[in-house]
Amino acid sequence: MIEQAIEDLHVAAFDPMPTPREVLDRIPMTEAAATTVVQGRETLKAILDGKGDMVQFERFGFVRVESRGPEGVLCIFAHR
Repeated sequence: MIEQAIEDLHVAAFDPMPTPREVLDRIPMTEAAATTVVQGRETLKAILDGKGDMVQFERFGFVRVESRGPEGVLCIFAHR
């Protein structure tokens, strides 16, 4: 068998990812960001509880929740 490196041929270095706590220590969460997180969680919880069928994602707009089940949530996204 040929002794040749077959893994990580183009990797120059490995830098460990910071933990969530380290990220928060370096970049504190703003009040606006905390509000966005709380509102998003409440919206998704309401949808999963069957109290709504629409959620807005910041990156691509509104998404309609088509179905909910033990496997997950099916969402439909459409744009013009």
